[in-house]
Amino acid sequence: MPELTASQTDAVDYRRQDACVVAGPGSGKTTVPRRALPRPRRRLQARPRHILAITFTEKAAANMKSKLAELFAHDAIRLREVEAGYVSTIHGFCARLLRDNAIAAGIDPRFSVMDARESEDLQYSCLHDAF
Repeated sequence: MPELTASQTDAVDYRRQDACVVAGPGSGKTTVPRRALPRPRRRLQARPRHILAITFTEKAAANMKSKLAELFAHDAIRLREVEAGYVSTIHGFCARLLRDNAIAAGIDPRFSVMDARESEDLQYSCLHDAF
């Protein structure tokens, strides 16, 4: 594995319960968790179900989830946690959060996310109605 930068090393060595890592493309978002999670002192804390990884593209989310799955391939329980975990796009995360809490949000849990064309049509309709 490549050497970590100072910022990446700080993320790996972070010792508090919760951490938020904000990182741009190519900055090591999948490298850092691969280095941090297997450390023995963190074995009990480093659970895939505790990871929230949000990105902008389906491809990047699938890549992150795949790399986490490789990391836990030897551990069936944690591998299942990776599959059920929150590694997705921002849209996917928000949709899941709303579905999991639909009653509290006052929405139908069978809602669907509009595609670009449906969104454009609704925007046009709302503007037309407003004017």
